[in-house]
Amino acid sequence: MNFSRIASRIASRIASRIASITFYSDSPAEVKEKEEICICTYFPEYENNQTARKELQEMLDSGDPELEKAAREEAAKHTDFQCYGCKKTGIEKTKEKQEFEFNYSNSNALAMLEVLGLPPEYNGEISIPEMKRALIRAKNRSSLEKFERKEEILTRPRETEEGVTELHAPYFYSTGLSEYDIKDRLKSFERLLKEAEANGAKNIIWG
Repeated sequence: MNFSRIASRIASRIASRIASITFYSDSPAEVKEKEEICICTYFPEYENNQTARKELQEMLDSGDPELEKAAREEAAKHTDFQCYGCKKTGIEKTKEKQEFEFNYSNSNALAMLEVLGLPPEYNGEISIPEMKRALIRAKNRSSLEKFERKEEILTRPRETEEGVTELHAPYFYSTGLSEYDIKDRLKSFERLLKEAEANGAKNIIWG
């Protein structure tokens, strides 16, 4: 159940071909260990199992030794003893890289790359100095109108295995991109750039 940051990113890169593109950096940001209530825990006395885990997580993160101890004891009592992710303690340890990243749908990500004056490609990277220039270029554009897009719901009939035409086939929803949206997304690029540079990154990467 413990997946490394690298494994998560590989999965994210695969998924991005279908749904979204993630922007991040190659900074050697600090990796911190985090404790979480394991998903194997079950609390039959609670109406909602997820709520129970959330309450125990808040106790575990409280910084109060007594609350932390109570959370550990409660989690241990309700763990699935066949679970080796938490080693039967009810507390799973995960590693988390302290680094800002974000993702957009393929269409919006490619549009933002165009706003930045970069090639609208599904995968790529750019140096920190180049990204600085790209942001300056984007913020100094006299108009963002040509990059704006209306939201779309796309669907088309399809034939099932039985040869019957299905009129209500699954659809694809593409969120729009207004001038406000573009400016708001540029703030995310600015934050990513700032934190990446502070953490010693050399490049901004997307894919």
